[in-house]
Amino acid sequence: MSPDLQDVLIDDLRYLHGTEEEQVRFLQAMAEAAAEPQLQQAIRQHLEATRGQLDRLNKIFESLDEKPEGELPEAVQGLVNDAETMMGMDADNEVIDLSIVEAGRKMEHYEVACYSAVRTMAQAMGMDDAVKLLDQTIREEEAAERRLAQVAEPILQRAVEAEEEVEAEEEEEEEEGGKTFTA
Repeated sequence: MSPDLQDVLIDDLRYLHGTEEEQVRFLQAMAEAAAEPQLQQAIRQHLEATRGQLDRLNKIFESLDEKPEGELPEAVQGLVNDAETMMGMDADNEVIDLSIVEAGRKMEHYEVACYSAVRTMAQAMGMDDAVKLLDQTIREEEAAERRLAQVAEPILQRAVEAEEEVEAEEEEEEEEGGKTFTA
């Protein structure tokens, strides 16, 4: 028997469930790796929202009389692997924090795209209750991405200023090293 639209929807919901389960673990690691208190707070707030998103997905599964049996999409595993590599870098706190923000924003964009696709299917199938739950999650994911972007601005500014200082010091050293004195 070939899969129908509901089968596709359920598979996509399972991928989202697996993604959110991974997000719980991933967000905890990100919060621990972050140096900036505002970034830590933004991540922890999204961690709580993610737990609510899992609850909403579970409600959708109940309404479909299905089990989540979440699977982790390869795309999500790739995003997490990249982020873990960046978080493990030997770099200044600002660079690591910006890498965390970058990883978080990528994940939020991915989730918004996936939830939007599932929402469209649910809407076409007349699943009004699921659409409401999915809409709430999409709004939370978009808000998380905006919050990360906002938190990143001062971190990025500090990182740029620090690099400019290093470059200025290096130029000054080069100028001093190139001077010759004659008597």
